[in-house]
Amino acid sequence: MAGNVQQGETQRTVVTISLFVVMWVVVVTGVLAFLGPFSLTVISLHVIFGLCFVITVTWHVGNHFHRLCRYLRRREAITCVVVAAGLATTVVLQLPPIRAFMSLSANTESTPESTPESTPESTPESTPVDLDDYLRFRYVVSGEYLLELELQKGPTFPATPPGMAIWLENQSAFHIHTLFAAEGAADPRTLPYWSYKRSRWKKAKDESAARIANGVDSVSGATRNGSFNPADYMLGEELSYTVMLEIAIPEVAPSTSTRNADAVGASLLYSVEIDNSEPARFQVLDRLGVPENVADHENPWQVNYDLSGLRAALTMIDSTLVILHRKESSQE
Repeated sequence: MAGNVQQGETQRTVVTISLFVVMWVVVVTGVLAFLGPFSLTVISLHVIFGLCFVITVTWHVGNHFHRLCRYLRRREAITCVVVAAGLATTVVLQLPPIRAFMSLSANTESTPESTPESTPESTPESTPVDLDDYLRFRYVVSGEYLLELELQKGPTFPATPPGMAIWLENQSAFHIHTLFAAEGAADPRTLPYWSYKRSRWKKAKDESAARIANGVDSVSGATRNGSFNPADYMLGEELSYTVMLEIAIPEVAPSTSTRNADAVGASLLYSVEIDNSEPARFQVLDRLGVPENVADHENPWQVNYDLSGLRAALTMIDSTLVILHRKESSQE
């Protein structure tokens, strides 16, 4: 009997201490996620320890189940359930008090109404905001739509920012607009994939302009999916587009990379598809692969999905978050 009592006491001690530790990790990561820029590491810790919190709470409830049942019969239990349900409803409906509170977070910015308007043809060489551990890019399509991209720097992100380009592609994987191109990105050896995609876009646009000048209707611009105006894709309710990012891989020591990069322009590609038919405010760019020059005259640059041997390059970027501000969603 004494052994069972001692075992039960040990179990309750382990559960209580585990619950305390897990709770504080969830609290700290939650505060960091709210006050700081988006970080995949922080969010991952918050989610994993959140699951651990559920497990330890379930374990704790199991140890005190009969006592909990007595508590649930009291009048206070109904009050707690009503308060929790009311708070959940307020959050789901995004009522003004919740929107006002969430506006204090570093991960939510002002809606497009308070942002100076610019045209989709704004210069792609605009300078991003460099905030020590992350870069922020802002692109305003109109007073109804603002696209933000936050790049969280990783541990191997170089002190001198490498060559980088961010652009949009339509459903046919055709370049439609460059949002940002770093100085020196025009050299095809630095960012070969973006350079190739942009050269195809420029050629098609020049050919379209020539046909129009000769009195021939431009086939390229006849449909919305063939339009050269990025607003057609970003504001189209039934269309989707892809945000692409290419970052140059600086020279690294052989001990940290086994890939044989025989060109100066070894780079890494990231992408995310934005589906306007199922709008989401926050989306994370996925690591796509590396550009590879193949013996194909029609499409010489393709994506190689093999990322082996790129250990140092894979930690240049911790995460890249796309934040979409839509006027209709802000009014919900």
